[in-house]
Amino acid sequence: LQEAVTPTRLSLSDANASYPLGLGLPLQGFGFDVHKGCNTTTVLLDNHYYYDYLEKMLRRMHIDDLKTIIEYKVLDFNAPYLSTPFAKARSDFYDMVIYGETPPHHGPRSAANR
Repeated sequence: LQEAVTPTRLSLSDANASYPLGLGLPLQGFGFDVHKGCNTTTVLLDNHYYYDYLEKMLRRMHIDDLKTIIEYKVLDFNAPYLSTPFAKARSDFYDMVIYGETPPHHGPRSAANR
């Protein structure tokens, strides 16, 4: 029972080795050195089952889908600091999701609509 409520402490290099996609890449993205013996910083994992699942899911995804997720996360995080159009697009997107609105269709027009 104690194991179920005690967080697992991992060095950054062990976290990177155990969960390279779900934890290693974000740690590296934040500038942490995750190479063995280079850092004494540790992370606490409350639920390693989540990271096991996340790692399996990320490994099954197509590389283009992973790139899309990363691009979205980078733009979403930085949008408020970029330009007014980025900030507005981010705000509009969140409003659309929160209020259940449907996005405007910008696909190809048919000959009847020209």
